[in-house]
Amino acid sequence: LLAPREGLARLEQGLASARALGVRVDMPYFLGLHAETLAAAGRTGEALQAVQEALAPGPDGKRQAFFYAAELHRLCAALLLQVNRQVNAPAAESTLLVALKVAEKQQAKMLALRAATDLARLWQAQGRVDEARALLSERLESFEEGFDTEDLRAAGELLQQMPETVHRSTN
Repeated sequence: LLAPREGLARLEQGLASARALGVRVDMPYFLGLHAETLAAAGRTGEALQAVQEALAPGPDGKRQAFFYAAELHRLCAALLLQVNRQVNAPAAESTLLVALKVAEKQQAKMLALRAATDLARLWQAQGRVDEARALLSERLESFEEGFDTEDLRAAGELLQQMPETVHRSTN
């Protein structure tokens, strides 16, 4: 296993080499990995730049991040919240909604669950517990197996932590 600094240095060296060779295939994926590594190293601003580069259209004007787009949007939202939660909450919410839409379009249930879990956390923090609960419940109900995976466990635990709202009749 590499030390974090050495791993980051090698990743950046690989990205530089790929750019020098004109590699475009999978570059958004590698930029996403770079962003995750930078964020883990506490370099959030640089991580946000990397993920925004990954999401930017290529030289031909087309988006390059086809298979990894949902996860890149989710990561971008997480980084926006790390930079300034209060100021960036609306942009993060919008970005998570895009991540969810992309994952649904790709029929990527696990990526949709990850985006929904992050969005539910944001909504819960904003006091929008009913919306968060409904979103997570819907996503979790679509799974028939894999309940021991980290993402499904995290979503289930978050759902259990949310208080159920009791609606009382005014009659």
